[in-house]
Amino acid sequence: MLALVRYSYLAAAVIYLLSWIWWPAATLWLVLLSWAGGCWHRVTSPVFKQGYLNLLQSIGIYLGLHLAALASFMVASRFNYGGLFSTTGAEEFGYLLGFGFLGAVLLIIGTLWPLIRLVKGYRVLMVIYKGSCEDSREGNEVNNSEAL
Repeated sequence: MLALVRYSYLAAAVIYLLSWIWWPAATLWLVLLSWAGGCWHRVTSPVFKQGYLNLLQSIGIYLGLHLAALASFMVASRFNYGGLFSTTGAEEFGYLLGFGFLGAVLLIIGTLWPLIRLVKGYRVLMVIYKGSCEDSREGNEVNNSEAL
């Protein structure tokens, strides 16, 4: 079961890099989102459920902020006319800069925040899993010593 969670985090990292290299590869996010959602629904262990939930939240943040950045760039493109020295050009240019800057900020935050969240979530998952394995091992040792 741990291998599936690890592979899903690896797939998220690969899709993350591919979507920056080749933009149409970003459609793989939808495939990973549906697969991780199905795994989250089927798994019964709270440790693995938390791991899949962290993955789903990171993908949601990534997609949401990138779609908001795309919308901001689309709104900024509506103000790309007239020129700076026309009658309403300065006001339009201000809107163009404002929405363009907002889109750039959303794109940067939408790129870094999910990546940091994925790395921290993976580390927490491995620490919790290692702790639960050690607890079960200690429980077996106690049961074995009681049997003697």
